[in-house]
Amino acid sequence: NFGVNGPVKWNGAALDFLNGPNSGPGVVPGQYSARMTLAGHTYVVHFTVKPDPRSRFTQAEYQQSFDAAMRQMQYLSQLDSVLNNLDDVKKAIDTGLASAKKANNATLTATLQNASNARQALFDSLATNVRGEGTEDETKLHEDLLSAFFNAQGLITPAISDFLARIDAQYRAGIARYNAFVS
Repeated sequence: NFGVNGPVKWNGAALDFLNGPNSGPGVVPGQYSARMTLAGHTYVVHFTVKPDPRSRFTQAEYQQSFDAAMRQMQYLSQLDSVLNNLDDVKKAIDTGLASAKKANNATLTATLQNASNARQALFDSLATNVRGEGTEDETKLHEDLLSAFFNAQGLITPAISDFLARIDAQYRAGIARYNAFVS
C-alpha cells in the first residue's frame, strides 16, 4: 500500500479503532528500493512511486504532510506504549491491593490505593475510557493524536498546522505527567 509500518498499538483499548492505525502514512513520491534476502541471495527491486495525477500537491507539500504524519505517529506510538504500561501497572496494583486487604495491612492498602488513584487520574488525562456509544470524551490526548495523525496526511493548512502545534504541546505535557508518575 506504499505506507510505512504503523505505530505501536494500545492493547487495552476498548474498541478496535482506538488501538491505532494498522499502517503509517503513504510514502512521498520518489525513487525506492525493496530488498529481500532468500537462501543467501539478496534481491533488490527498484521502483518509482508517482504522485496521484489528480492531486495538486507539490513535492514539498507531500513531504510536509509525510513529515507531520510521521511525527504524530511517533507520538502515538510512544503514548500507546505508555498506555500499555499503565494497563500493566493497574493489574499489578490491583493484585497488590487484593493481597494487602487480605493480609489486613492498612498501611500498604492505603499506599496502593493512593498509587491506584494517581494512575487512574493520569490515565484519564491521556485516553478515553469508552463506556458505550455516545458516552466517550473524544478530546483526550490519545484520541487527539489519532485525529492529528489522520489530519496530517492531507494538505497542511494553517488550521491543521495550529491543531498539530496544540497537540504537540499537549503530548509533551502528557508525557511529562507520565514521567512524574513513574518517578
